[in-house]
Amino acid sequence: MTFSNELNAVSGVELMKMEFPQHQFCIEDILPKGLSVLTSESMDNARSLAMELSLCVAVGQKLWNMESQQGTVLHMVHQDALVVTRNRIILMTKPIPRELYVGMMTEDSLTLAISTIPVFVKAHPNVSMIVAELEGMVACVNDKLYAQGQTLQQYKQLKEMAAEYNIAILVTQQSVNSTFGMSAGSDGNMACISDVVDNHFHMCSLLYPANRASLKRTSRTYGSASWNIEYSWKTHRWDERK
Repeated sequence: MTFSNELNAVSGVELMKMEFPQHQFCIEDILPKGLSVLTSESMDNARSLAMELSLCVAVGQKLWNMESQQGTVLHMVHQDALVVTRNRIILMTKPIPRELYVGMMTEDSLTLAISTIPVFVKAHPNVSMIVAELEGMVACVNDKLYAQGQTLQQYKQLKEMAAEYNIAILVTQQSVNSTFGMSAGSDGNMACISDVVDNHFHMCSLLYPANRASLKRTSRTYGSASWNIEYSWKTHRWDERK
């Protein structure tokens, strides 16, 4: 039923009969196509888990018994973290996957990621996933994400790019548990970015020993889930606890 040029209405019965396209995933049931943010109090934990996801997609191997869609991966880190990143990859996998590219950021900015993504996708048509490790903080309060107001438009741009190129974009950032912790020394201009990102993972290690963590996902689009994961000093990778 049409009421105007702008509004179409359907009955509840008709709505239940409607078919919608299924969500596409880079890693089944955990990492969808679109914009995701991984936050953690410990950035080292977040970086190692993000690399875990990148390696699984680059080689097409399972993550915790969940299938991944193999494709090219661009994993962007600050140039100061390049040696640490190389050592982490050496410990985590052999041989080094050819479809994994490590990008060096000379600045810690979403602006650089936004300008880099179209160029990289054009050069590598088989891109499935792009990761950007950022140093900047976000506030995680009651499962909602808050960032400095000027970054809101940048997250919107990243979401549009993820949809345009049909890829997964994952941003990792350190989290604090209050907007006050972020606004100290700034203009205090906070914006909620939860309605912009498709998927939010929060990695909490405070409740567990150093080698264990709880990974919680909050998403209006893909539902919610949680995993208890454990870092293996033998494989240097995160595994789901049985």
